[in-house]
Amino acid sequence: MFTAIATLNAILPSFVLMFCGWIIHRTGVVTHRFLNEASRLVFFVALPVLITLKFYEVDSAQVFPTRQITVCVIATLVYCLFSWGVARKIAPTRAAIGAIFQGATRSNFSVIGLYLINALFGHAGLLNATLLMVATIPINNLSSAIVLSRYAPDGANAKGSILKAIVMNPMVLSLSVVPLIWYKPPVPLFILQAAHDISALTLPLALIAVGASIQFSRIRDHIWSGGVAVILKLIVMPVTVIGISVLAGIRGLDLASIALFAATPTATASFILAKRFHSDTKMTGWIVAACTLTSLATLPTIIILLRLLKLVP
Repeated sequence: MFTAIATLNAILPSFVLMFCGWIIHRTGVVTHRFLNEASRLVFFVALPVLITLKFYEVDSAQVFPTRQITVCVIATLVYCLFSWGVARKIAPTRAAIGAIFQGATRSNFSVIGLYLINALFGHAGLLNATLLMVATIPINNLSSAIVLSRYAPDGANAKGSILKAIVMNPMVLSLSVVPLIWYKPPVPLFILQAAHDISALTLPLALIAVGASIQFSRIRDHIWSGGVAVILKLIVMPVTVIGISVLAGIRGLDLASIALFAATPTATASFILAKRFHSDTKMTGWIVAACTLTSLATLPTIIILLRLLKLVP
């Protein structure tokens, strides 16, 4: 009982922050333009600063979690191939294939995942999750861009679109600072303090922006194909990725990071790629909203089960 209560106390504040963002948007406390700018601030500045800071703080003597990353990559690729096949079978239109695939595979790990692992496991968990992002961010962006480009309408998949969509993503660009783990140039204390202040703002503001971007008004639309994408993302993906990881002997914080990567709802940034490749943006928005709402039940359940089974701290 204590494990369940402690887990809920750590997880539920993230959903409260998202709900606050939704209320702020619905009541017009701030303008829609402000919310868009806040989202851009998080995506292009705050999150990259947070990731850079965490790479800088990783102890170079710490063993790089090569096994964790390798297992997570293999399990995710297996799941992505399966999801691709399902999306092709159930999509009502060609443009919907990419929307369903993104909804079923692309995790909001860089926002919700980092917030939750910090709340559940503290600084050590946050550092572990940051290292895992070295693999998960490229997988999310590369697989989504490939599928979206393949099924994009004529003219939307011009040469270079895939590479540009991946390389120009600020989350991918932020991985260029991975060498900071081993080579730590001296940085003035006031710069580090400013970075810490920005990182403290990042995750709460990001969650508020996520909540503000969610639209529940058409929650009954796309109930069949979109609903399958939600089931894939919140149930099939965690079972597949966590199951393969457990069989491979992954435990502790390594497994906790993998679990949150697999179990977090569909990333709101999916909408950006969907628009870029002329995919079904309405279905993408529906999946993001339905997935986020449903994860209120599935995410705590998965973490509580892993803790009860003593697979994570």
